[in-house]
Amino acid sequence: MSTNIERWKNDFKIKKSYTERIKLIAKYIKENTTVLDVGCGQKELKDFLPAKCKYTGIDIIKTFNADREVIKCDLNEKQPKFNNVFDYITCSGIVEYIEDVEKFIKYLSTIGKNVIISYACKENYNINLQEKYLWKNRFTRSEFIKLLEKYGFKVNHEEVVYGKQKIFICSK
Repeated sequence: MSTNIERWKNDFKIKKSYTERIKLIAKYIKENTTVLDVGCGQKELKDFLPAKCKYTGIDIIKTFNADREVIKCDLNEKQPKFNNVFDYITCSGIVEYIEDVEKFIKYLSTIGKNVIISYACKENYNINLQEKYLWKNRFTRSEFIKLLEKYGFKVNHEEVVYGKQKIFICSK
């Protein structure tokens, strides 16, 4: 099943409010590392990265014509192949829209050493809001952590953004 592209086209126009979450994610990335920004949107994370980071983005909408830093891809249909392993993979506001989260986390474990991943845990959001935003999955905090651990990620730290959304800082 594919992703609702029209929803994300509209999101590009109105969502600079993601900045707080993106800044928080960026503070955990060390300089002179490789970064894969999954669901990169307008590449806002790149503006907050430390010096000498090598940036690659993946998004369903490619807003930067002929931009070699962004790979256009619907992650509900396929995952791009990489010849290298990234030092950091960031996922900001995307996992809720992934249909097969276990397959997605397994994929991340094959291409990344560290993952910084935001997730709106089931216990913090009511079902009406989850349905309004068309979220594809609903995990509790503990279920989500178990899934990360199943594929070799250790949660080293958690942050909270927007009062209740979790950011998990993980390593292998």
